[in-house]
Amino acid sequence: MSIRILRISAVVLSLFSATAPVVARDADDLTVAEERTAPQPSAVPCEGGLQLTAPQGAPLTFHIFSITGQLVKSATLSEEIVRIELPRGCYVVKCGRWSKKVMVQ
Repeated sequence: MSIRILRISAVVLSLFSATAPVVARDADDLTVAEERTAPQPSAVPCEGGLQLTAPQGAPLTFHIFSITGQLVKSATLSEEIVRIELPRGCYVVKCGRWSKKVMVQ
């Protein structure tokens, strides 16, 4: 039994000795990278519908789906902000690769 305990402790010791050392760096080594992202479209619930916002630039097409997957409305925005009237419910709004789930009350 004592030989088995010695073997287990030797295995455990070898596992801990195989870890990489942790090295602290100076504060001078820290760098900050600034990443700029393109403005994203947005869909915000408002009373009786949605407020769709498109970043300035080319017109964007928004597709609004019911929670069951049926296309409810499509809108191509050439203006920056448009209000779309919708009945109460849960919707998925897609614009290109962007999508968002919203609840209209």
